[in-house]
Amino acid sequence: MYRQLLLVALVVTAAACSDSGAVSTTSTVMTQPADNSPISTFPDSGTGTLTKNGAATFSFGTTVSGPIVARLITLTPNDSVGLWLGTYDGSYCAYGSGKENAIQYDPNDPDPEQPGRVNAFAPSSGSYCVRIYDANGTASGQTYQIAVTHP
Repeated sequence: MYRQLLLVALVVTAAACSDSGAVSTTSTVMTQPADNSPISTFPDSGTGTLTKNGAATFSFGTTVSGPIVARLITLTPNDSVGLWLGTYDGSYCAYGSGKENAIQYDPNDPDPEQPGRVNAFAPSSGSYCVRIYDANGTASGQTYQIAVTHP
């Protein structure tokens, strides 16, 4: 119940944001592996490039409710970007939570709120997404890899 209330609070907060959430042309549909392992990594090639004022959205589906965690595994150069987890309606990545100061994830940092990690909760099966974007208008060809853990 607490997690569902937390998601509702995140949705209400996100609805007040002005990010249009428009999907880039490089979205990838993710499916849960047959062995039910929880980790999906995008993009399929393992890398992407973020340009000035650019963004990329990657969608994935869940079959049950549960926690979703996005980690910015690599970011070169390691200058802050926006990282967002939300619901995906086939066109937009919206209604979720994110950070505009995300930097590369530190696997040695136990803090679940560290800048390289975004947490959310899927209240049911459905379509969800992760979005990386130039939050400060300063990206200049940053390469990245995002890993998402989901039910």
